[in-house]
Amino acid sequence: MSNIGLLTDIPPREAWSHEAIDFTPWLAENLSVLGEELGIQLEFESKETSVGGYFADIVARCPQDDRVVLIENQLEKSNHGHLGQVMTYLAGTDAQIIVWIATDFSEPHLAALKWLNEHTVDPFAFFAVRLRVVRIGESDPAPMFEVLERPNNWERQMHAVQRENRTQSPRASQRQAYWSKLVSTCPELEDQGITLNGSSSQWLVPDDVSCFVISIYIAIDGVGLFLRGPRGSTPADVFERFEAESDRFKELVGGEMKDATASSHPVCFLKIDTTKSENWERAALWQCEKAKIWLQATSEIFADSLV
Repeated sequence: MSNIGLLTDIPPREAWSHEAIDFTPWLAENLSVLGEELGIQLEFESKETSVGGYFADIVARCPQDDRVVLIENQLEKSNHGHLGQVMTYLAGTDAQIIVWIATDFSEPHLAALKWLNEHTVDPFAFFAVRLRVVRIGESDPAPMFEVLERPNNWERQMHAVQRENRTQSPRASQRQAYWSKLVSTCPELEDQGITLNGSSSQWLVPDDVSCFVISIYIAIDGVGLFLRGPRGSTPADVFERFEAESDRFKELVGGEMKDATASSHPVCFLKIDTTKSENWERAALWQCEKAKIWLQATSEIFADSLV
């Protein structure tokens, strides 16, 4: 029997020694990892944004309904100071979704967020997210986000929002128009899972592969795609399955791929201003070509793999 590694916790400051200098920039580039746990997509807008004499760690946007998301980070246990900052940011910004990340939460702070969820009206939502960092043996550290407090019926609310608002906001309408452009450029992608909606990302399902899907996405500053696992899996899960075949996969898809680690997915990105529709043809041609190559490589290497 092959060796089975054990998942062990390590102090988060072993992965990021400084909150503002190390952790916040990492999170800004990996919002999809957090968004997966929250059940929403997150588009980065700014970091270290001045609000009333303080600096909000990250400001993002939920593309499903264009709500502003404010993310406050702590590489330590929750404290009253950060609770006060959260309330200051709420009063000084247009944020309607508040995400407070800490390595642990006291019961009074969880109770405070629960009270806010129960006594504020929609569309306000408050989250407490515990950050863990883990590794298997001597592997790279990998983050894990655990949601300790969220609004009641959050998943049901977000499904309703997606159905009702997906095509109503300007950004959602623009994304829907881009997907239409992509499908007209590359009709075969529609058979792989592309639908004409207003979401910022879609899943392409490689033939005969159960352990991976390809997430194809559009952001304000470009388009890209990355290899990910089924819903609920982490970058560390992807890396564990992918590592042994990483050189072969990179050879098949070409040299533009950013290498995978235990904390980030294999990704390929074209930087281009997608707010200008005159750039869509170039973006769609690039994304079409890459999607077909990635689908073929994934099927060739990982066909008949099990989750």
